[in-house]
Amino acid sequence: MENFITIAKNIMLKDLPHDGVFVNYTMTDGYDSLNFAKYMSDGNIIAFASNEEQLDNAYKLFESNFQDNVHIIIDDIENVNKYVASSINGFMIDLTKVSIDAEKVKRVIDNSLNLMSHGKVGFVIVNRNDVRNNENIANIAKNKAEVLGLAMSNMDTPIAYIIEKKN
Repeated sequence: MENFITIAKNIMLKDLPHDGVFVNYTMTDGYDSLNFAKYMSDGNIIAFASNEEQLDNAYKLFESNFQDNVHIIIDDIENVNKYVASSINGFMIDLTKVSIDAEKVKRVIDNSLNLMSHGKVGFVIVNRNDVRNNENIANIAKNKAEVLGLAMSNMDTPIAYIIEKKN
C-alpha cells in the first residue's frame, strides 16, 4: 500500500494550480518543496528553513533538478506576510520533522487561511501523540475551513490533515 501521507499530498496537489504561491513552513531536506515546485512550474514556492545547513543541501537539490521557483527563507514562519504579495494557493506544515509550539501553529494556520481564497487547501502532518496540535487543528473554526484527518488505523503513525478554506 502506498504511504497514506503521500496519498494525502497527491490529493492536495491535484487542487493546486500550476502558477500561484505555495508555502512550505517546515522545509528540512527540500524534497517536499521540490515536488511542489515541479508541479507548480509557473508558480513560486516559499520554503522556510530553520538553519543554514538546510540551505546548502536544499540549494544543491533545487539546482540539480533545475528548479528556480523555490525561494528559501530563514525567518520566523509567522512573518510569511513579508514574503507574500497578496495571496497563497496552499501551504504545508510537517510537524513530524520540526517542533513548533502548538499556539504558533494555530496562528500560522489561521493567517494562512486568511491569505487563501475559497477552495484552496493546506496540509498539516502531526504526530498522533501531539495532543495540543491535533486538538487545535480539529477545532479550526467551522465557518472558516473544512478539515479532513487521515490516519492509518491501529498504528502509531502521524495524522495528515487537509484543510480546505471556506467562503
